[in-house]
Amino acid sequence: MLKKTLFFAILAISLLYHACDDKAVCTEMATAYLQTGFYKAFEGEEQDSALDNVTVYGLGIPEPVIQNDSNVKQLKLPLNFSSDHSVFVITNDTVSDTLYLTYDTTLTFVSYECGFAPSYDIQDVGSSNNGFDSVIIVKSLVETDDEENIKIYL
Repeated sequence: MLKKTLFFAILAISLLYHACDDKAVCTEMATAYLQTGFYKAFEGEEQDSALDNVTVYGLGIPEPVIQNDSNVKQLKLPLNFSSDHSVFVITNDTVSDTLYLTYDTTLTFVSYECGFAPSYDIQDVGSSNNGFDSVIIVKSLVETDDEENIKIYL
């Protein structure tokens, strides 16, 4: 009986020791950002474009995502994990436009160290068309990669 108790005590201590391994570090990016790019269509040709004095506010995000940035060709926008939509106000000099997104959220297991990461499947995108001509989806699945998801035409 003493041997069984001693065995289980050693086993429990061993399991607790290995469960508290503080050497496990997450080295993978576990946050998915919406990747956007700015473009102009000129005589049927698509051209990269940039905006100056850009400030981006996210609905429900207390701080600006970007504030007074210049030569902005791309944006990485954080989507709202606890909702099925996100709204961003993008201001360029004196013109503001609102970007609307609806999406489905899925949790994907990354690793033991990193846990789960959200990915988003964009269902719809639109804008208030104050400063943007149009917005199109080029890759609906928003993951932890650096691939562009939407194109914003000026």
